[in-house]
This record gives sequence, structure tokens and C-alpha cells, in this order.
Amino acid sequence: MTIAAITTMIVAAGIQTQFDQAATDRLHSVPVCVQSAIVAEETQARRLASQMFLAAGVRLEWHRGLGQNTCPDGAIRITITEHADRRLPHNALAYAMPYEGKHIQVFYDRIQRLAQGQRAPRLLAHVMVHEITHILQGVARHSERGVMKAHWSGYDYALMALRPLPFTDADLVLIRTGLQARQAQMMVAMTARAPRF
Repeated sequence: MTIAAITTMIVAAGIQTQFDQAATDRLHSVPVCVQSAIVAEETQARRLASQMFLAAGVRLEWHRGLGQNTCPDGAIRITITEHADRRLPHNALAYAMPYEGKHIQVFYDRIQRLAQGQRAPRLLAHVMVHEITHILQGVARHSERGVMKAHWSGYDYALMALRPLPFTDADLVLIRTGLQARQAQMMVAMTARAPRF
């Protein structure tokens, strides 16, 4: 390999690093606090959920929710319970409160029933991404395809075992719009809490 070729590779690597850093700087950071007893599966699921949200320009900042005061202000709070409330529809894997903007409940027993063994963390990741997206968008809506479908089909479950289900273009627009609204609300809240002289 010639010196010119090596120099070209170094310059190209530097340009790519600058591009990657610029892309990372444009990401919106969203704190997410998880309270869960299924640490191993949850850790795998968080990793995949983070990767999925990078496609939407969102960096998830994960925190362990050990108590009311251990989560940052404005954090989305996910509680993963081992048993679903029997009064809820039998096919509900989780629910979010998009208009309240904070709380998500996930039912791990139902996820395990649908996805045995190694597939459970992947399904858990998709469920968390689906519900976090509801919170970020601030609306209770679904897409005709992808991760935001109201009900995943057998084909969707098979596909998510191979690769993540995508966001639609409409999902991405609503996420960005919702993030702007959340940031505005946080600024108003911070201003209201600021000391007055």
C-alpha cells in the first residue's frame, strides 16, 4: 500500500468520524427510568431499543428506577411487572399514558408467553419502543405497518426476531413534533421553578 493510499484512508476516516460526531450531536436525548425485576432480559431489550431509536434521531438515556426520587426530571417511567392485571384485555402486552406523558406499564408474563427463550428480549424491546413512541408523540395513534402497528401479526413477530420493525415516515414526523413540544414544556417548567429576585 502506498503512502498516498494510506493518507487517503486516514483523511476519509477523519471525515467519517466528524460526520458521525455531527450526527450524534443532533440526537435528542430522552431520559427513561426502568423499574424491573428481570434485569438480564431487560438489559438486552434496552440495547436493542436504543438502536431502534437512533434511526429516529433519539438517544435514550437509561436509568434504574429504584425510588420516586431516583429518576431525572421529565423522565419516561417504565414499570415492568411480572404479572398482568387480569382486568386488562388478554392481548395487551403493555400500555402507555401518552397524554399524561410519563408512565408505561409492561406485562412480562404476556411477553414470555408469546416469545419463548431468546426471543423474549427482542419482543420486550419492541414493546418498550412502541410505548415510548406513544409517550414521545403525545398521542394515542397507530400505524398500518412497522413498530407502531396496533396489533402485530405472526409475520411481524417472525420479522422482529430477525431485524427490528421500522418506524414509518409519519411516526418519525410525530416523534420530532412531540419532542419539540416536550422540550417547550420542560422549559416552561424550569422557568416556573427558577427563583425570582
